Amino acid sequence: MFCRKKLTTEDEDVLLYGRDTFLGDNVKVEPTAFRKLQFDDILFDSSHLAGVDPDTVMPTYWVAVCRENGLLEILSLPDFRLVYMVKKFPLGFKTLFDTDPIKLALEQDKPDNSYPSVRELMLVGLGVNKGRPHLLAFVDDELLVYEAFPFFGERFHDHLCLRFKRLTHQKLFQSGGLSSSLSFQTKLQSRGERRTSLSSSEFDTPFRRLHYFDNVSSYSGIFISGPYPYWCFMTHQGIHRFHPMQLDGRVLSFAPFHNINCEHGFIYLTDRHEMRIAQLPAYFSYDATCPAHKVNLKCTAHFVVYLLDSRTYAVTTSTKVACKKMVTLIGDEKQFEPMEHEDEHFIYPTNDQFKGELYIYHFIYV
Repeated sequence: MFCRKKLTTEDEDVLLYGRDTFLGDNVKVEPTAFRKLQFDDILFDSSHLAGVDPDTVMPTYWVAVCRENGLLEILSLPDFRLVYMVKKFPLGFKTLFDTDPIKLALEQDKPDNSYPSVRELMLVGLGVNKGRPHLLAFVDDELLVYEAFPFFGERFHDHLCLRFKRLTHQKLFQSGGLSSSLSFQTKLQSRGERRTSLSSSEFDTPFRRLHYFDNVSSYSGIFISGPYPYWCFMTHQGIHRFHPMQLDGRVLSFAPFHNINCEHGFIYLTDRHEMRIAQLPAYFSYDATCPAHKVNLKCTAHFVVYLLDSRTYAVTTSTKVACKKMVTLIGDEKQFEPMEHEDEHFIYPTNDQFKGELYIYHFIYV
C-alpha cells in the first residue's frame, strides 16, 4: 500500500518554475558549463562530468621507450612513473595490450635478441585538440602506426585503461643507405662538381625520420623524411591520408615554417646540403586517396587518356551548341535553311559539339 505525499504550495512552485525563484535577488548564481568526457578522463576511468570551461584543455605529457628485449614502456611525466607495458612490440601485433609488471618480473624467460630493430618511436596526439593519441614506430624499414582506444576490461593498478589498434597502410619506406648516397656522389663527380668526401659511417648514422607538424596549410599530421618522403595527414574527419612527396633527393630534416612571406609553410634539408622553404598548394585537397584539384572545364568530359611519351592528358569534351539551321532533303541532296525569323523567345534545338584537347600539368614545390 502506497500513500501519496501531499505537496505544499512551495513544492508546486518548485516543480513549475524551478528553485531559482527562491534564491533571492542578492544571491549570485555562477553559470556552469559542462563538457563531454575527454580522452584523459577515459584513461584514468573518470566517469563524472567536470564542470569546467569546455574550451579549456588540460595537456598531459608522456614518454614512450622501447628496449632491446622488445618491451615497450609508457611513462608519465614529470614523475617518470610506469603506466603501460607491452611485450614483443617489434613483432607488430594487430592489437597492443598492457602487461602486468609483477608477473613479467617473475617470468624466467631467456632474453631474445632476434627481434627486429626499432629505429625510431613517436607518441603524439593528432586530431582536434590532439585528443587522439597515436603511436608510430620504424621497425627496420617498416612503419607501424597504432591508435589508442579506451579499454575497461582487465586493468592493472595505476595503469592506463587503453589498448592500441594497428592501422593498415600500403606504403613502403626505405632508409636508403650507403649505396644510394654513393651513387649520388658519383653523379656529382661525373659532372665535375666538388663535394667533401664522406665516410661510410656518416651515411649509416641514424637520423630522425618522424616529424610532427601542426597547421601546415591548415593540416596536421606526421612528415616522414628519408629518400622517399611521405606526408601523413589527419583530416578533419579523422581519416589518415598518406601522400608521397616527389623530390630530386633525400630529405634529412623537416620543420614547420611560418612568416609573412611563407604562410603556414615548411622548411626541409636535403642530402645536397640545401635548405629549402616551400608551401603546399592551397588549391589542392588532400582529404582523398591522392591530392585532388577541381578544374572547371565549362564543358562535358567524355574520355580521358594519359599519354606517357608526351606526359599529357588527352581529353574529349563536348558543349551544347544551338542549332539555327534546318535540314531539308531534296532527292539525294541536303539543303540547310537558316532559321532567322523566329521569335526572340523561341527555343532552338541543341547539338553536341565535340573537340579534343591536350592538358599538361607540372607539380612544382617552390
